[in-house]
Amino acid sequence: MGVLLLMAINEANNLLYALAFLLLSVLGMATLQTALALRGLRLTALEAPPVHAGDTGLLSIRVDAGPRARHGLRLSLAAQAPGPVAAAQPVDDLPAGGSVVLSLHWPAGTRGWQSLPGLQVETTQPLGLARARLRQAAPLQRLVWPRPADAGPQRAAAARARQAAGGQDFSGLSSWQVGDSPRRLHWRAWARGGPPMVKRFDGEAGAEAVRLDWQSVGGDAEQRLSLLTRRLLDIDAARQPWLLQLPGSAPVQGPGSAARLRALARLALHRPAAGRDGAEPA
Repeated sequence: MGVLLLMAINEANNLLYALAFLLLSVLGMATLQTALALRGLRLTALEAPPVHAGDTGLLSIRVDAGPRARHGLRLSLAAQAPGPVAAAQPVDDLPAGGSVVLSLHWPAGTRGWQSLPGLQVETTQPLGLARARLRQAAPLQRLVWPRPADAGPQRAAAARARQAAGGQDFSGLSSWQVGDSPRRLHWRAWARGGPPMVKRFDGEAGAEAVRLDWQSVGGDAEQRLSLLTRRLLDIDAARQPWLLQLPGSAPVQGPGSAARLRALARLALHRPAAGRDGAEPA
């Protein structure tokens, strides 16, 4: 357009002047309309379930159109945390007054609480000649659990526990509870219309809990937390009793999904005192 205006000046050509100013007017109107395309739009961060460090979890976002219809929007995180770049989510057609819930991939950083970097929505509507961007802070945090150590020798105890459980004598049936293995469901009783029941074996109630504490693993602070996380997940998956005891905090007993979540949160938020090799000072 600048070249066209320069030609009009050099040639003193009124037709070129008219064409240059027409294009300038179209660009100005397109810029204004693109900016108005985001006016009144509202973004709300809903939830972000916990994940392990180094993984990528999902973040739920609600987009409210407000008083006008929206077209050609792209929703993304305003700033990327360390990790893979998350792709933007398109919002093609959103009617006036409508809303939609989308999921964004949010890479996890180190263990502990992670704050949402903010939300960003952009558009080039209606003509694609200009780009408008709206950034909005979102007061949302996600809990990041320690990254489990690689599977290997840490699963030996859990495997032995599963083998031992498999060799126990059948003792009866009990009501199904959240976390019970589907392999122990008594399918025949359920098929007859009764409540879900699970098989129980001798020795389960009195089985000694596997103790998970700071001194049962080696390495620095993060290595210990990683190893404890791996052992916790493996032993809980085997439905064997366990007891997690970290220095300076109350013990957590399992198995069970609720106990496992409490234990993972305790591991994620643990702050060991400075000492040799990350251990607690004596």
